[in-house]
This record gives sequence, C-alpha cells and structure tokens, in this order.
Amino acid sequence: MTLPTFSLPEYTLYSPSHGFVEAGIHAFLASQSSQLLHSYPSLRPNLTLFRMLYDNRSPPPHPYTRASSAYSAVVQLYARSSQLHTAFTRFSRFGDTHPFCQAGCDAVETPHHIFVDCPSFTPLRETARTSLLRDVSEQVVQLAETTHHQTDTILAFTAALFSDDGTVWPQHTTHFYLGTTPPLPFDLFPPTVPTQRVLTRVVHLWHIAAIRLTSRIWGEYSRRYHHTPSHTPPTTYTLPPHLFYLINP
Repeated sequence: MTLPTFSLPEYTLYSPSHGFVEAGIHAFLASQSSQLLHSYPSLRPNLTLFRMLYDNRSPPPHPYTRASSAYSAVVQLYARSSQLHTAFTRFSRFGDTHPFCQAGCDAVETPHHIFVDCPSFTPLRETARTSLLRDVSEQVVQLAETTHHQTDTILAFTAALFSDDGTVWPQHTTHFYLGTTPPLPFDLFPPTVPTQRVLTRVVHLWHIAAIRLTSRIWGEYSRRYHHTPSHTPPTTYTLPPHLFYLINP
C-alpha cells in the first residue's frame, strides 16, 4: 500500500495576518469582504437584546397554545434565531446573492429593515398601527381605571410600537418583530391591582398586534421575492408494448 501524498501549488499567496491563502484568491477575498461588512456597526445595530430592559409580562397564551395556525409563532422563532431567509442572511452564509434590499432600497436587507424601514410594507405597518390605537383606546376607556396622563402615555407608546423611537424603546430601535414590548414608566403606573390589570391587557394587545404584523409582512415578502412553483408538473410514464392490452378495449 502506497503512502498518501499531497502537493501544494508552486506559488501560494501569503499574508502575515492570515497565513497561506489555500482556498484561492476569489474565495479569500469574498470571505474577507463578508467579515468586513459584518463588522460595520451601522449594519449590526443592537445585536444583543437585553431582555431585562423590556416588559417582563408573560405573552398572551392563545397565539402559542390555542391558535389553529402557528405561522406567527414560527416567524417570530426564526427571527429570534437569525434564520429568516433574507438577502443579508444568504449573503453572509452562502455568498450567492447581494445583501441589499430586493425592493430597491439603498439599505442592507436585514430583518429590521424589512419589518421597520422598508417602504414597500409601510401600508401594512400603518394599518396595524391605526387598528392597534383603536383597540387600545377602547380597552382603556372601557376599564376607566387610568388618569388622562396615563392614557396619553399609553397611546403615545402604542403609536411608536412599530417605529424606532428612542423615547419608547430601551435600545432606541424597535424589536416588535421579536415579540418584545417596551416597558411603560414605573413611576407613572403604581403597582396596584387595577393599574396592573390595565397594563397587562394593553401589553397583550401590543404583543398580538406585533406578531400578526410580523407574519403579514413576512408573508407578503415571501410572496414577492421567494418564488416557488405552485405545483409539481405531472410525470408521464410510457407503458411497455406487452401491456397495451390492459388499456385497449
């Protein structure tokens, strides 16, 4: 049995900081370009989500335990684990496409851009915001357990739920698509039972509206940019001549 052997090219690129470039100059430059892009702070805002900064109430159980469809929960799970099939994710992991928004925006197509900034989905965000403001207003008026100042604060937070507002979101960027909600001021809402009951209902309305908007935006995004065949074309089989008698009258 002969001993296994291997050989290197006669000339190999070498870098003091990276060593020998054995994978080829094209693959090496693509890898370095991707790493450089990932290092830009402007492209990776607030990657670490500090949960202690956000509202710590339990989410409403219905979307996760009783809903007939788990689509909203699944989209949220993929967003939390950085598994959404965005252009930036494909670029960083496979390098098979450019990382920019497929709708034509001059921005990297991250989940935050799709759910918060992309103008293509502004109508969905505005519709959800208007509907949520109406529902929260009705809930607060019905309970009649808040002051005017408390009501105005709740509605101001509601209006900013789907946008980057540093006065509402602890890390200055919205994370509604991850199922998180901003905390209301502790000094304005005392820990009494009636007040906490109002806040729990409001936060539940926020959470449900947020995950529904997330699923609607992602569904519309998938329909526009993830083209899949609607059905598998039928397969034609040729019958052997000696079996023709089975179909001939």
